[in-house]
Amino acid sequence: MQWYTFIGTDSLNPTHYKVGHTDPGCSGSRTICSIFTSGDLYPYIDYDVICYMVLALSSRRSNEKVILRD
Repeated sequence: MQWYTFIGTDSLNPTHYKVGHTDPGCSGSRTICSIFTSGDLYPYIDYDVICYMVLALSSRRSNEKVILRD
């Protein structure tokens, strides 16, 4: 498992992420910055990861699998 940084516009599209996460926060509005999941070149976005994404966005707080932009 590793961090994938969100670089696109569709947070459920694996091709909108790149491998790696070096900074614990990102600038911008309260949207997804990075996700922690399995995968290779692209992340594997399964039901578990989607639940963590929804939780982070609804609570406006990062969690162990999703980091939100500051």
